[in-house]
Amino acid sequence: MSEQLNIDGVALDREEVAGISYTYPIPRMPNEYIALSTELSSAHADDKIVKLDTNPELHPAQGAYFLAGQAQDWEFVANMGEIVDPRFKNMLESLLQDKQKVKTLQRIGEHLENGDSIVNAVPHSSLIDIGLMHALAYTGLGRLGYDFRAGIVISQGVTGLASEFNGSNVPLPTALSWASDKVWLVTPRTENARRSKFSEVVPASQINQQNKVVRADIADEQERGGMLITAALSGTSHQEENGIHWLNAPTPGSLRMFARSRTYIAVAFGKIEGSDTPTFGLHEELKQISGDDEVLEAEGHELMSIMTDGLNTTVNATDFAYAGIHKASS
Repeated sequence: MSEQLNIDGVALDREEVAGISYTYPIPRMPNEYIALSTELSSAHADDKIVKLDTNPELHPAQGAYFLAGQAQDWEFVANMGEIVDPRFKNMLESLLQDKQKVKTLQRIGEHLENGDSIVNAVPHSSLIDIGLMHALAYTGLGRLGYDFRAGIVISQGVTGLASEFNGSNVPLPTALSWASDKVWLVTPRTENARRSKFSEVVPASQINQQNKVVRADIADEQERGGMLITAALSGTSHQEENGIHWLNAPTPGSLRMFARSRTYIAVAFGKIEGSDTPTFGLHEELKQISGDDEVLEAEGHELMSIMTDGLNTTVNATDFAYAGIHKASS
C-alpha cells in the first residue's frame, strides 16, 4: 500500500513492507545511482560485508530516503551484536562496569527521558564499527532502564550491502533497524564522495534534495524529543604513509543538522573491528551546536578535537590527528 506525502516541499511516496515503512522520492531513484552509491560505501566495508544485487523490488531500502519501524529491545540487539562480534557482550559489561562511563550514560538517559535528543557522534570508521557503537549506546542505556527512541544516520550506499546473521545475508538497513526506529539514508558530501564517479553521474540537485528531506525529518524527530541519534559527524578518515590516521572535518550541513536548542552531542570514540582489544568511550561532557555560522567552524573543530584526543587515549598502536576544517558544500 502506497501513501503520498510532502516533506519540506518535496513530493514523496511511502510504502510499507514487512512492518517497515520506506519513504522514496517521486520519481524513484534510478538503479544506476543506487549502484554507484553502493560502490562508494563499500570502501568502508570489510570481509563481513557482502554486496547485494541492485534490485529495489527485492531490497526495498534501495532508493529510499529513510525507513521507519520499531526498534527491538536491548536484549535482542545485544544478541545480534554478539553475532557480528563475539566480544560484544563483554564490551557491554565493560562499559557498564566503568563508573565514569555509566555516569555519562545516565546523563544521556536523563536528557532523553526529559524530552531532549542526543547525538551519539561516532568516528567515521568501518560500517561495522559505526553499527556496533550505535548498538553499545543503545544496549547500555537499555540495560540501565531508560526508555527512549533511536535512529541512525548512514550513507545511502549501505542499502546495497548486507551482513550475515544466522546463515542469512541481511541488508544493512534492516539490521540497523533492529536498534533504530528510524534509519536515515544520506548522500555524503565528503572529499572522497566529490572525487568519485558517483558525483560525476548523480546530479547535485538529487543529492541536495535527498539531504534536504532527511534533515527535515530529523528536525521533526528532534522537536518530538527523546531520541538517540547515531551519526558519524566527521568527514571520511584516511591514513597517511607515515601511519597517522587523519580525521577530516564534518561538513557544515552535518553540523547544522544537529544545531537545536534541545539536542546535545555525546562524542564517542574507540575501535572495535580488527582490534585485538576493542574499545568504546564517551566524552564526559555533553556538547551543543549553536547553529551560528560565525562559530560553526570552531564548534566543529572542538568536537573533532575531543574525538581525536579520545581515540589517542583509547586506541593502541594507532596515532590519530585532526585535519582541520575543510570547505565543503552543505
